[in-house]
Amino acid sequence: MKRQTKYNLETFILLLPFLIIFMIFGIFPIGYSFFMSFTDYSGINPHYNFVGLSNYIRAFQDEVFLIALKNTFILLLGQSIYNNIFIITCVIDK
Repeated sequence: MKRQTKYNLETFILLLPFLIIFMIFGIFPIGYSFFMSFTDYSGINPHYNFVGLSNYIRAFQDEVFLIALKNTFILLLGQSIYNNIFIITCVIDK
């Protein structure tokens, strides 16, 4: 076995536990949530029907959701500006 191939295999084996845990607790829940957002699953009844984009259409027609979305973006923008100013002042200060 070539030296580079052996190094790549050892690296992959050492990263494998992290990758498995990341897939189980990171990627799978995001994918499953995305899939379930297209269904009418209630969380109580184990059966669900595919409803397509109707959940998203209903969410964007809800006034409370739009207010929450607006507030989220305001917080995101404010936090980004604050963090950038803080980082710039720390860099300039040194």
